[in-house]
Amino acid sequence: YRTMLLQHEYGHYLDYKLSIDLNYNLQSPSNIFNFYIGIGLPSLLNAATGIGGDHGSYWTETRANDWATIWFGDKIAPGFTDYFPNSK
Repeated sequence: YRTMLLQHEYGHYLDYKLSIDLNYNLQSPSNIFNFYIGIGLPSLLNAATGIGGDHGSYWTETRANDWATIWFGDKIAPGFTDYFPNSK
């Protein structure tokens, strides 16, 4: 499970580094701020309140899972999507 969790968290990092399809320009000098406003804050609010549904299937989490699946490819941990579902 630890490997899967690390891959999921790395997916959040990849989202921060590689995403360009938010309403915020993540390539700007303030990309850390934009990431937290565009992804971090919604994720935190969902985790804290449950608004928007189950945290594990919330869009910020499945998006990180998508990035992890793409990045790790055939090296993704066995059973990854059983614990960390993709958006598709």
